[in-house]
Amino acid sequence: AKLWDASTGECLSTLAGHTGAVLSASFSPDGETALTTSNDGLVKLWNLKSAKCRLTLGESGCLPVAQFSANGELFLTYNVAADFSVGNSSAASIYRTSSGEHLHDLDHGVGGHVALAVFSSYGSAVLTTDNRGLAKVWEAESGECQCIIPNAGHIARAAFAP
Repeated sequence: AKLWDASTGECLSTLAGHTGAVLSASFSPDGETALTTSNDGLVKLWNLKSAKCRLTLGESGCLPVAQFSANGELFLTYNVAADFSVGNSSAASIYRTSSGEHLHDLDHGVGGHVALAVFSSYGSAVLTTDNRGLAKVWEAESGECQCIIPNAGHIARAAFAP
């Protein structure tokens, strides 16, 4: 991934480390940290001032998704189009951005593979959906399930009201 100056078109730095194509990049609200995902199955957390990778997460056979909470204190990851039969993660995971500490896995149980995970607009809650049409709302900091919505059907996109 490359960081560009939008006004001059100058390449400011290269975030080197993925062995596959970079699928997405997102910036923390303070602009000091970035998350990249790649078809190499990895999520990388970057210090943008040094262009150094702070943390690498993931596993082969996965297409990872990652996003920051609204305040940037947490980030979540989950995998789509993964081969779960070989033991790849089927849960969404929440991490503390400052330390990279793994806080919890938001698991949908046996046979449930997370298909979507999204933070609330304030970052205090997370919505997950799975391949069986089940949706769950979680408290982001504690990882406790607050609500289960059965028979929600296929949900391709979701958002919390502000």
